[in-house]
Amino acid sequence: MSPAANDRTLLRCPACLGGLADGGDGALACAACGRVYPSLGRYHDLFVEDRAPTAYPPDLEHLSYPRERLLRLEPPRATAWDRLFGRAAFNADWERDLERLRRTVLRAGCCERGRAEFMKDDETSPDYEHQRREVRVKARKIMRRVRPRSSGGLVLHVGCGGRCNDGIPIEYAGAGFVNHGVDAVRSYVEEFLDHGHAQLANALALPYPDASFEVVNYTDILEHLFDPLGGLREAARVLKPGGLLMLDTPNRAYLDRSSARSHLEYFLGRLWPSTRRRRLITASWDGETFFHTEFDRRELLRLLAEAGFTVFSMENETFDPAELERPAPRPGLLRRLTPTSSWFALCGKNA
Repeated sequence: MSPAANDRTLLRCPACLGGLADGGDGALACAACGRVYPSLGRYHDLFVEDRAPTAYPPDLEHLSYPRERLLRLEPPRATAWDRLFGRAAFNADWERDLERLRRTVLRAGCCERGRAEFMKDDETSPDYEHQRREVRVKARKIMRRVRPRSSGGLVLHVGCGGRCNDGIPIEYAGAGFVNHGVDAVRSYVEEFLDHGHAQLANALALPYPDASFEVVNYTDILEHLFDPLGGLREAARVLKPGGLLMLDTPNRAYLDRSSARSHLEYFLGRLWPSTRRRRLITASWDGETFFHTEFDRRELLRLLAEAGFTVFSMENETFDPAELERPAPRPGLLRRLTPTSSWFALCGKNA
């Protein structure tokens, strides 16, 4: 794809959704609010952070992590259940990483751009190739769900990723879709341009008009958002009526099938949620501590309903690279009853 092929016709000001025009030196300018978005070569910097806070219903407020809440968040007390299930090391790591996240938030705010913009994947790492293989399996499973309901059109990849995730846009393109992508990481935007159109932008302030896309692909992104409901509402906004959301995100309530204690912990948590371990809110990458959370089934269904989606299917999935060579067998009853660490949901935007 040549540099001129990165489509700008759909773009709008992410702050006010006004039209964009040439602002000189390759920049785009909004006639409505006056903001200017500089050119970064083949794409534009359309990332904005200032947006109105999302109002959460009371039963979902615990999933919103504005700056003030993160800075005053204190580790919960250890419980008898923590001692029973041997969570001392987990809790110690949780508390250490919370303090690291606080320092990051003080420096960069509640925004992934401040920590991620200039990151690059280590393509020599064994983990990198393993992820590429897993993503190729995931991509085939995505298309088995999307294609029967939508054939072609425009798809927006929110948190599009780069070469490590290119199996997904390749599958969409093979099914006749035109790929558009946004990410907070420059290298990912640049690499995604090999498979479609892309811009540097915030998942919470997408630079597109209402009802632009047939599909929004939302894999491995919701867990990174300090405001997950705001992100899902943006996804719904840019979808056409009846459009599809393909969502993949971590499951809080899962178990290790090889551990009897993990089974006990899981089923007790189903009956009494207060027995569960602390919710993860951090992850590490290249020496940096990131916000990275997880959702149980009820929370995810509530978020999707509040954002204006109907859930067609919501399953747990494992992504075994061996499935590149052979189809996955139908999951047995035990596997269906014992969820894994990822939710895989196909949703439709309500009319």
